[in-house]
Amino acid sequence: MWHKVPNNANNANSRLQGRTVYTVPMPVDLAERKRRAIRGELSEVALALLTDRKFESLTIDEIAAAAGVSRRTFFRYFTSKEDVVFAFLDQWAVRLAAPLAAAARTDQSRPPATGGGQCAGGTPWSRR
Repeated sequence: MWHKVPNNANNANSRLQGRTVYTVPMPVDLAERKRRAIRGELSEVALALLTDRKFESLTIDEIAAAAGVSRRTFFRYFTSKEDVVFAFLDQWAVRLAAPLAAAARTDQSRPPATGGGQCAGGTPWSRR
């Protein structure tokens, strides 16, 4: 994947700042996959409980019990109930954006924007 290194990147090699570099996706190890799975499960369980109850009435103990983990395990993954909801929204945004980004990369049928086009009735127009 090609990425542009920002000019203000603090931890980048000074020769690479502002340049486009090729990066290789790194494989995720088993422990990280497990962490992501548990975090996702906690988030989904919490949101399932929140569909039936108000946010204020739901406790962390109830979320942990429904997910089959201890309160301590819950706090390894989230600092509060709010974090559980935000984690779900983050996952949702990533799931929504991935197909859109893939479609944009593979869509070659659309001509490049040239500054001209047609109105709704088919009448040509151009920018001045």
